[in-house]
Amino acid sequence: MAEMQEMIDRLVLEGRKVRMVINQRTTKVMQIQSGDLMNCLIGGVILPNSNAFKYLGTIVNSNESLVIEFKERIVRVEKAMDMLKTVWRSNQTSVHRKIKIYISLVRSISTYGHQSWYCTGTTDAKFLAFEN
Repeated sequence: MAEMQEMIDRLVLEGRKVRMVINQRTTKVMQIQSGDLMNCLIGGVILPNSNAFKYLGTIVNSNESLVIEFKERIVRVEKAMDMLKTVWRSNQTSVHRKIKIYISLVRSISTYGHQSWYCTGTTDAKFLAFEN
């Protein structure tokens, strides 16, 4: 537990050397390992604990569940599909072109950052069902 505080202290110290300041109001701590929650401090201020955070566009949470991530991706894809509804309805756009648009604009939203996801059989099945 003390190791985490030491790492934070070193980060603050090294950051100061390059004029980096860690925002105490927006910085949170997420504990992944089970056990008692520890208090981490920056400048005497206790950092709040968090169950989830967004990293490179992907929601990371303490129980390694992708449920929240999948729900958010579905909402984003639905918005993209809605924005492109004139393209989908167009008789002047070929099916081939619509597929290319889907792959480049819609599918990329659903799969961005998927390499970092912790997948299980259940999450793989949900992702494949969503993709189809």
